[in-house]
Amino acid sequence: MTTILSLAVVVLTQIPQHSGHPLRKGGGEMTFQQAIPIIEGHLYSWGVRKMEHPDAPISKVYDGASTPPAKSGRHPISQPEAWVIRRQHAVWKAAVIDRVLRGMNKELQRLVELRYVKRCSWRNIAETLNVGDRTVFRLRDSVLLVMAYEFGLLKEQGEVEQTRVCH
Repeated sequence: MTTILSLAVVVLTQIPQHSGHPLRKGGGEMTFQQAIPIIEGHLYSWGVRKMEHPDAPISKVYDGASTPPAKSGRHPISQPEAWVIRRQHAVWKAAVIDRVLRGMNKELQRLVELRYVKRCSWRNIAETLNVGDRTVFRLRDSVLLVMAYEFGLLKEQGEVEQTRVCH
């Protein structure tokens, strides 16, 4: 059974690994502190989509009214293609997040799941991971830093302003 995720993976195979944020030409125009709310927004949106459509079959996601009509002289596009075209930016962000998470250790993957999918408090996450309150934020910052580079929001590593974040 074809799923949205498998379709998105097929569509996104043509996108380069470090394509940068599509809305920021050249990227690298902000500090890590400025990138934090942007990356967390991407992660929260990704988490909501994971909860709403964990792996929904394509046939349940599309409806006939959502398919744009074919223009004269062109081949009609399929419902899955129409869905991806309408949501290509969200699909791109989800693919970046999934790729980054696959490269991280289990502890960091669990942190992302607990915070951005299940919406656990930082204290509960620290207890679940058996780490201190400050350590959980250091772990979060390491995840967000990698995501910021992958989204093209930060400059080269030597140029990034590294600051401690305490909450």
